[in-house]
Amino acid sequence: MGRILLVAILMFAAGVSRAEDSSSYSYDYLGSPIPIVLDHGRVAVWAPNATQFAILEAARAAGVEKPTIDALVVDGWHHLGVGELSDGRIRALVATLAEDERFGFVSPVFGYRGLAMLVTPWILAGQHDGLSNIDFDGALEGLEVTIERHDLGGIQRVHRIRHLSRNGFEVLSFANTLARHESIEHAAPDWLSQIKMHLIPNDTFFTDLWGIRNVGQSFGWVFDQDIDGDLAWDVTTGIASVRIAVLDSGVQSAHPDMNSLSGADFTSESTAGEPGNECDNHGTAVAGCISAKINNSTGVVGVAPDCPVRSARMGIAEVPCSGFSLSQDSWLVSALGWTQANAEVTNSSFSRVPSSSVTTAYSQARNAGVIHFASTGNDSDPSIAYPSSLSTVNAVGALDTDGTRASFSNFGTGIAFSAPGVEIATTDRTGSAGYTGGSYDFSFSGTSAASPYAAGVAALGLSVNPTLTPSQLEDFMQQACVDRGAPGYDTEYGWGFVNAKNLVDLIDPPGPSGPPDLVSVSPATGSVAGGTPVILSGSNFTASMTILFGINPLQNVVFVDDTTIQGTTPAASSAGSVPIFVSHSGGTDTLPSGFLYSSNNLSLLSDTAPPGGTAQITALATNDQTLSGFSIASSFDGTFIDVGSITVAGTVAAGADFVAPGTNNVENWWTVGVVLDLSPPLTFTLPPGSNQPILFIEFSVASFAPTGQFIPIDLVSGVGNPPVDNIFALSGGLSSVPSLNGGVIQTVAGGVFIRGDGNRDGLLNIADAIHALDYLFALGPATCLDAVDANDDGMLDIADPIRMLSTLFAGAGPLDAPFATCGGDPTSDGLGCGVNPSGCP
Repeated sequence: MGRILLVAILMFAAGVSRAEDSSSYSYDYLGSPIPIVLDHGRVAVWAPNATQFAILEAARAAGVEKPTIDALVVDGWHHLGVGELSDGRIRALVATLAEDERFGFVSPVFGYRGLAMLVTPWILAGQHDGLSNIDFDGALEGLEVTIERHDLGGIQRVHRIRHLSRNGFEVLSFANTLARHESIEHAAPDWLSQIKMHLIPNDTFFTDLWGIRNVGQSFGWVFDQDIDGDLAWDVTTGIASVRIAVLDSGVQSAHPDMNSLSGADFTSESTAGEPGNECDNHGTAVAGCISAKINNSTGVVGVAPDCPVRSARMGIAEVPCSGFSLSQDSWLVSALGWTQANAEVTNSSFSRVPSSSVTTAYSQARNAGVIHFASTGNDSDPSIAYPSSLSTVNAVGALDTDGTRASFSNFGTGIAFSAPGVEIATTDRTGSAGYTGGSYDFSFSGTSAASPYAAGVAALGLSVNPTLTPSQLEDFMQQACVDRGAPGYDTEYGWGFVNAKNLVDLIDPPGPSGPPDLVSVSPATGSVAGGTPVILSGSNFTASMTILFGINPLQNVVFVDDTTIQGTTPAASSAGSVPIFVSHSGGTDTLPSGFLYSSNNLSLLSDTAPPGGTAQITALATNDQTLSGFSIASSFDGTFIDVGSITVAGTVAAGADFVAPGTNNVENWWTVGVVLDLSPPLTFTLPPGSNQPILFIEFSVASFAPTGQFIPIDLVSGVGNPPVDNIFALSGGLSSVPSLNGGVIQTVAGGVFIRGDGNRDGLLNIADAIHALDYLFALGPATCLDAVDANDDGMLDIADPIRMLSTLFAGAGPLDAPFATCGGDPTSDGLGCGVNPSGCP
């Protein structure tokens, strides 16, 4: 059946779209074709499990006489040099290689304005406004494409689907055909493409910051050609609730001169927003332009030093360093979706190929209240680069030290603002990494510097009045600009030279009408370690309001409106209740015993498993109060794993009255809700304890998963359908938010263990037989299922403890290898073994 459906898909793609059969190629961008150029000298292969030798061998077998190979920075992808082939030969080569089972996917290499583009197995598509996701699914019915995620990254009407073909030409053709479907607004491959960082490479150093304060301190620097940042700081240096997302290749958050919050990685790597290789330097320099610290007696200072940056890593720099990064469309879409809840301002110091899905994501983030800034480009062109060319993005050109347009800066229709972009002093990655091998770069030039300067000015404006919408803030910024070029707006300078002092003087802060009224905090209890997300509700709140939990200020404060403030709790010195104080210029209020600190923790015990095997994650509860129930929500990377059964464990398994697990291997989440006792007098509870097993979660690992993968299993509130939070239920209907520690599944060639040694003490004795019986019949934990499988038949049953007892007391002889000493399992049975095996060298 699967083969028939696959043929149907390929016939659908090939029979309706013939344009790709010639040497003219294009892809859809919001209903219009974008021409792209085929590279006749190379193809790209995705072969995460093949050696470079095997890839070259396959190329020679396909008729390439002298193939060459270059590994890309995105795991598993390689460029395969093939000489110079005709269009037809490239198509035939891709088709031949795609039939080779060693390759997960084979793509032609295309180009757009000097940027290389690779087709991937995925397509980003969406239906017309007014149609539902069900309508979208209906358009794909019968085509056997896999719908992997609806509303990618929270961006509505941007869905990720996977095509079954391993041939990039066929996926491109299918996407172009799908784009012409009457229900579909846009469809294009989830391009893996180069993005061009708009950099021209080449407080101790405050005098070097001409863009903030220019008194002609160096030759060629013209007096007062600056943004008047130092004068604006007399009004505000920024507030912590105005966050700027740096969409880039990673930011070194631990830089001693950087004001930053935790970031996120949306690439195929897992760096939590940090740089991932020796060439991921651009984002740290960009971030320093915005939020390098002030008054710390070191280094430089950013335009908005008290507004934290957050790294949204959506690109991986090419190695060796080239000024280009690789990025997939879906990475940037997901990053922009993330900014809706995690930033007020974004900066995009790069250019890339146009994408309908990316355009939609910028638009939806702006509609959610996020203001965007992007660099125009460094090609001296009278046209600005994408995405700065979007109407939802503020395009920023670069100015030289004399206040005129920098010679390299793109300009033209759509440019919004101009800002300093030559010889900017900023942060550089510490140590040997970075552009300079030090901690600072004094010659950071390009529109890559101009855009974050404008974004920093916007952040200062929002710090004065966080209630401004993007349109309102843009109106103020336009009025505040110092005019350049032709009077008023022009296509060389936009509205002119951004000016921070003029902006903060134009904006009136929202004033309180009376004292704050603090009504409630939710949740009202959380971990003594701090970090619990809380929502304060009441009235007459302000963005500048002081909020104390006991004697410690609330962290990561986000002013939502005058009735709601969000934040995360500070750490406490000990468990117990503390009052919450709020105050501003209109008065004060107190919520006595407002928040209860506890030492509650929910963590996931990691596991290992071989490809094709299973892993068991154990949820552990540390609770200083009696629990009457709990809910758990988790997300995971589903590339190589699927979640299976979820069962209660330990004391909970002895009599929980309500257990409601939920799993989804399309959106990659699992949830569970547990109530221990539903029958009066509700006496069955989980007493206080440390690291008590409460749940077993089984995962199957794909047979094609490479070894050495570390697959995170994260505890994330708000996932599931309906959304579920990570909560401990206390007696009396109260709840507590525990501190959270996720787990990891590591793919290994095979577990290291001793056959029969299920309790992992390095010995086989009667305790192991009892341990096996406890696992089989009392739902006890087992961290190495391979060890419990004493008879090595790949199954766990009563025969295993009997085999152990026979060896110990009936002279049945030694167990199968590995036995007596630790080793790997010589048989393939799909059973896994836990990490850090006790008793194994």
